[in-house]
Amino acid sequence: MSAPVSETLKSLPKKPGPEQGACDVAADGKSVTRCLHDIKRTDNASTGNGFVYSTTHAQSPRRRASRRTTATRSNASHETRPQRSTESHVPENIPDTLDRHFTTTNASLIMKSDCILEVSSRVHPQDKPTGPLHPLQAAITRPQHQISFLPPMAKYLFQFYLSETMRLTVPSSYAKTEICRFLVPMSLQEPSLLYAVMAFASVHLDAIGMLPGNSQRLIDSLHWASINHLRRLLEDADTTSQTVALATTRTLCQAQIYGGTSLWRIHLDGARAILQTSQTGKQVMSRPHIPVNTGFLDSWFHNAEALASLSPAGLLGGQLLVHGQTDSGAFLDIYGGVMSDLPALFKEVGALLRKKHVRTAELELETENLVHQIHARLSRDKAENMIIASDLLSFLSANDIQNYALSNAGFLYMALLHLYCSMGSLSPFATEVRFCVTQIIQCAHKMSRESGLSPRVLLVSPLFTAGLYAIGSARDEIRLELVDIGRWMKTPHLFKTLQLLERVWLQHPDDSTRTWETIEDISVDFLPY
Repeated sequence: MSAPVSETLKSLPKKPGPEQGACDVAADGKSVTRCLHDIKRTDNASTGNGFVYSTTHAQSPRRRASRRTTATRSNASHETRPQRSTESHVPENIPDTLDRHFTTTNASLIMKSDCILEVSSRVHPQDKPTGPLHPLQAAITRPQHQISFLPPMAKYLFQFYLSETMRLTVPSSYAKTEICRFLVPMSLQEPSLLYAVMAFASVHLDAIGMLPGNSQRLIDSLHWASINHLRRLLEDADTTSQTVALATTRTLCQAQIYGGTSLWRIHLDGARAILQTSQTGKQVMSRPHIPVNTGFLDSWFHNAEALASLSPAGLLGGQLLVHGQTDSGAFLDIYGGVMSDLPALFKEVGALLRKKHVRTAELELETENLVHQIHARLSRDKAENMIIASDLLSFLSANDIQNYALSNAGFLYMALLHLYCSMGSLSPFATEVRFCVTQIIQCAHKMSRESGLSPRVLLVSPLFTAGLYAIGSARDEIRLELVDIGRWMKTPHLFKTLQLLERVWLQHPDDSTRTWETIEDISVDFLPY
């Protein structure tokens, strides 16, 4: 944080009016609007008056050939064999809004490029897959060769994303490895995903002061290019295209969340539309039916939607995707940092919060039932009892498992706080509330940091929620935990989270009973995540 907290309390992000739309609340208020010209509004209140990706634009005269590796089945053996498309994968040039030469301030990272990003389709003979692969895996077995063909600027952004930016969102080394098995080869084959990855890396570099010059123009141009290619990708109804589209949407959404803007809504809505389309077409993206290395997509969406439903920004009416998660037994979600059945539980809590202004006996019973369920999960999900797939145990250390258990508990206590304070109207001085706040602080404090990757990066939401209802020294402890995470994260959304908490604490020095209503009055639309 380069500026004192007191200097950051002068302004808070404002939610757009009903006639504005999310395009008008970009970081600079101007250029990102251009990026979203292919987004249309859906005004049907039953589906939420948000935004979804437009797939109704004019179709090209000729259906475009697939740029990805496709899978065909041999009549003789019925095994899946990869068959490479003959069309060259060359993304279109980035819009001509970039500086022609771009140099970092770090001499060891000097990058000069005309920013014409091309991805080579050349594959070395030794890179060709030789065995049967799933269509989503039939890509590049040794992608380093193709990475070397990227222009310097593109290569730098891509590698920075893999080495640094992923640390913002990935809770363990094993989770990172599994995500990279899908993300690296597909980024080198699909320009929508590559541009999204570079956009997120640019947001991260800009946040740490390593993107000089007109950084916002670069970020906006990459965002625009990704959406432009994503729109075309959505024309394909096959499972692979929809999966890559979801991966692109995930990356764009994360870039906006960590960038501290309100545009995350557009991409979360887009992901919802993609999943609903897949379900309609009987291509449900659920864990039992897709390779393990794409399970992170399902995990991301349901966790993001659940946390959004619990945030001050909330979700617009009717936006929850009720279906899409399987009813199979709960297991540790290594990507989300919680047990797999927690997002559905959190969505129930979020839906209940939307009704908090109408007090009925039925709502009180529902609140009591959810409190009971959360306590049951806390007992079930202790480190020694966590349900972990047998094939994961050899990849997770004892510290990893302990960290995951602490992360899981932190989110459960966060949900309890919402029920106690928002639904039950308990005071921050209530024993139950103070206990939950203390437990969240302890969960963050006890997490080890030795591996470099930890679920601790996911605890911004629980710490933020604890901060809303903290009193006395607990506020100082929460500030210290968030500042400690921010020493290396340094993202706008974390800065805004601290900024908002400082404002709440300033307005409620002794009693923050009305904290939630205060935040609603401020109309916060960034996502503490």
